[in-house]
Order: sequence, then structure tokens, then C-alpha cells
Amino acid sequence: MQLGNKAAQGDLRSQREFFSLVRVSEEAANLGVSTVIPHEIDQKVMQDILRRMERISADATSTNPKTKTEES
Repeated sequence: MQLGNKAAQGDLRSQREFFSLVRVSEEAANLGVSTVIPHEIDQKVMQDILRRMERISADATSTNPKTKTEES
């Protein structure tokens, strides 16, 4: 829970670890490896964290004029 919260708040180390765990989970799912199914509440928390991180990323991109200029 703390890892997810720190990641959503913009902590880069936490984001790397969070996405690493997501990647490992997705790879296991793609290989058909039997994994523990997260509890419904855990799934909701993870979805909320991902939404918050996407919103933070979108806000940072829209408020940083250098990012738009550099892309041109």
C-alpha cells in the first residue's frame, strides 16, 4: 500500500518498483503461470493508483511548456 501511495505521489524509486511488479505480474499472466488472484479491494487500490499516476503524468506534461516545445 505504501509503495503504491509513494508511486502515485511521484516518488521515482517507488514508481520503478511498482511498474516492475506490474511487469512481472503481466509476464506471468502471459505465460499462463498460476498466480495468486488479488483480492477485489487490492485490485481497486491498484487501479486507483494507476489512474492517479496517469493524471499526475498528464498534468506534468500539460503544465510544462518545455515538454511540448522539445517534442516539436
